[in-house]
Amino acid sequence: MSGPDRYRSQISALFDPKRIVVLGASATRVSDGNNAVTNLVRHGHKGKLSIVHPKATAPIQGVPTYRSAAELPERPDVALVSIPASGVLDALRDLDAIGCPVAVVPSAGFSTTQKAELRAFLREADIVFHGPNNMGVLNLTANLPLWFYDGMLTEDPAGTAALITQSGSASFSMRAAEGTGYSKVITTGNEYGLATPDYMAWLAGDPDTNAVGLVLESIRDVPMFIAALKRLREADKPVVVMKVGRTASGSRLAAAHTEAIVSRDEFYANLFSKYDVPMARDYDELASALSVLTRRSVPRPKRKDLVFVTDSGGQAALIADIAQRQEIPLATYSAETRAKLEAVFPGLEVNNPLDAGGSPTAPDDHYSQALRILSQDPAVGAVAVVIEGQAQVAPIEFEYSSPPRNAMKELAATGFPVFGATSSTVSTSEAFRADLGPGIPLMRGYRNTAIAVEALAMNRAPWPTAPERPAHLPAPDELERLAKLFDAPGPISADAAARLLSAYGLEGIRSATLRDHDDVGALHGMRYPVVVKVLSRDVPHRADVGAVVVGVDDEDGVRAAIEQIRANVAATISAAVIDGFEVQPQVTEATEIAVGAIGDRALGGIVTVGSGGALVELYDDVATAAAPIDADQAKSLIASTIGGKLLAGYRRLQPATDLDALATLLVNVSWLVHDHHARLAAMDLNPVLVETTSGRTSIVDSLIIAAGAHPTAAADD
Repeated sequence: MSGPDRYRSQISALFDPKRIVVLGASATRVSDGNNAVTNLVRHGHKGKLSIVHPKATAPIQGVPTYRSAAELPERPDVALVSIPASGVLDALRDLDAIGCPVAVVPSAGFSTTQKAELRAFLREADIVFHGPNNMGVLNLTANLPLWFYDGMLTEDPAGTAALITQSGSASFSMRAAEGTGYSKVITTGNEYGLATPDYMAWLAGDPDTNAVGLVLESIRDVPMFIAALKRLREADKPVVVMKVGRTASGSRLAAAHTEAIVSRDEFYANLFSKYDVPMARDYDELASALSVLTRRSVPRPKRKDLVFVTDSGGQAALIADIAQRQEIPLATYSAETRAKLEAVFPGLEVNNPLDAGGSPTAPDDHYSQALRILSQDPAVGAVAVVIEGQAQVAPIEFEYSSPPRNAMKELAATGFPVFGATSSTVSTSEAFRADLGPGIPLMRGYRNTAIAVEALAMNRAPWPTAPERPAHLPAPDELERLAKLFDAPGPISADAAARLLSAYGLEGIRSATLRDHDDVGALHGMRYPVVVKVLSRDVPHRADVGAVVVGVDDEDGVRAAIEQIRANVAATISAAVIDGFEVQPQVTEATEIAVGAIGDRALGGIVTVGSGGALVELYDDVATAAAPIDADQAKSLIASTIGGKLLAGYRRLQPATDLDALATLLVNVSWLVHDHHARLAAMDLNPVLVETTSGRTSIVDSLIIAAGAHPTAAADD
C-alpha cells in the first residue's frame, strides 16, 4: 500500500498494543528502557510486557525477561528498543525475523555508515520503524505511555488535541496555554520510517482527536503531506503548524536578487497559505491555537479579521503597534459601523483597536452596544475585549471588569465569536476563566489571541485545484531537453537562457550581440537611445559593477560604452570572461517590475513579483506564491505590491495600465519553475518593463541559476 495509509495497521498497533517488549532495560542501572517499563507498569498496562536482555537471569522490575527476541513466547505488537546505536540494526533484524510489526527507537549517535546500513535494511524489512532520536509516543486517551522519560508528560490529563513533533523537546512546551489537553503526543525524531504524514492520516480517523498541532523541521515528501492534510480537512480536524529552523537564504551571499529577498521559509508559508493552514510562530501561539480548537463551544469565525476593544487610549495605541509589527489582521469598519460607533462614543475618533473608555459621555451600556454593533459588520470576524485577567488580579479588579465581561457573555449568547485578551502573556486568572465560561476563551496576550482566531477561521477554505496547464508550454519530450540546460550549477549562458525563456513564451526585448566595438556596424537599423550590457557568466549582477550603460545615442557612444564596461569589469572582477556585449533599445514611459522564481527539489517552486530595477533589494517589495498559478492569482499577486499599485494608477501618479500581459508573463514563469524546480536554483527577470497604459511587457535582463543535476541525496537527520 502506498500513500498516507501505508502504515495504518502498524500505527494502530502502536496506539493499542496488547504485547510490548522492551529492549534496553537493565537490572543494574536506570536506563531509558527502565523508564519505559516504569511508565507502563505505573499506568497499569493490561497487556503482556516483556524485556529482552542478553544477560538477564531474573525478572527486571517484576517483568519477565528473555535472552533474545527469538525466545519470546508470543510475537510482540510493539518493541521499544532503547539501546546504543551500534546494536540497533541487529536488534531490528531479530525483531523482524519474529514478525514484530513496529519498533520505537529513541537511540541517537548513529555514524554515517550505521545510518546507511539501517536505511538499507528498512527498505527491505517488514518491520516499521519509528525514529530514531525521539522521546516516544503517548496515548493519553488510553493511558498508554510508550515513553522513555519517567513521569514526564505521562501524568497529564487527556484532551482532544494531538501533537506531532519532529523535535521531542517541543512536547514539554505545549502546556503553555491553560486547559489544553492532548489525546496523543507523537515525537517522530529523524523519521527513517514512520513520518509526520503517516500519523496525520491516522489521526484523521481517531475519534479521540479533534485538532492536530504540528512542529515541523522539514517536509520530506510534500505530496504525501498534502494528501494527509486533505484527509484531516475532510474529517473536519483543523491543523496548526509551527515551523522551526526558519532561516533566510539571504543570510548567505545570494547570487540572485530573488534569493536575497525571499527566504526558504517562503516555501512553507506559501504551502500552508495555499491550503488554508495557520502558522504559529512559537510554542505559546501553537498551544493557544490548539486550546481553542479543542473547545467545541467556541464558535468558528467566518474570517480572521479581528477587532480589539479596550478601555485605554494608550493600550489601544500599543495594540495597534503590536498588530502592525506582528501582522495581526485587524478588521476595517464599514461606514455604517463607524457611524454607529461614533453615536455611542461622542467625541471619540473611532479606530481599531477601539478605545471604549475614550468618551466621557458614553452611556453606561457602551460595551454592550459597541460589541453588538461590531458583530453586525460583515468585515469583523471576531471581537477581543482586553481585560486585566492575569492570575494576580485582586478581587476589586475582578469586580471592576464586570461591565465588559457581562457584555462579552451577552454577545457570546448570540453565537458570535468573542474572546478575552489579557495585556500580558504571563498568566490568566482562574476566576476570570470560570466567569467567562467555556464559550469565551481568555487568551494570554494579543498575538496569542490573533492566532487563536486565525486557527478557528482557517482550515476550511475550498481545497485548491491545480491550474490548467496552458497549451503553449513545452511538451514532455521538450521538457527533457530543456532540463539538460541545468546540468552545470551556476548561471546558465545567455543563449541557454534565451532558449529556456522562449520555450515558455517569455521573449526578451529585441537585442543585438557584439563581440567587440569593431562590430558596431551590425547595429544598423537599431532605434536609439540604447542600453549596452556585458555578456558574461561571471558577472551575474551587471549594474552592480558598472557593466550596464544607458542612454547611448549613437554608434560612437556604443563603442565608448563597450570600452567603459570592459574597464569596469576588469577593475572589479578581473578573472571574468567576457563573451560579448548586448545592445537593446531603451524603453521609456514604462514601469520597472521584477519577476523571479526559486526552486526547491523537495518543496517545489515559488514565483515572485514586485517593484524592479537596480534597487530591487532595497525596495523589498515582493509578493510570492506557490507555483504554478493561474491568471487570477497572478493579478492578485501583482495588485498586492507597490509596483502593482503604481500600475493601477495610484493617486494618478501615472495612467492606469492593463495587467493582462504581466499576469500572463507571471503565469508562464510559474510553470517554468514548476517544471524545473528540482534543477532551478533561482531566476531573476529584472527589470521587466511594463509600458504605460498598454501594459506590453519587455524582459530587459534575465539571470537563471542552475542548481545542477541532482545528486543521490540521503534524507536529512
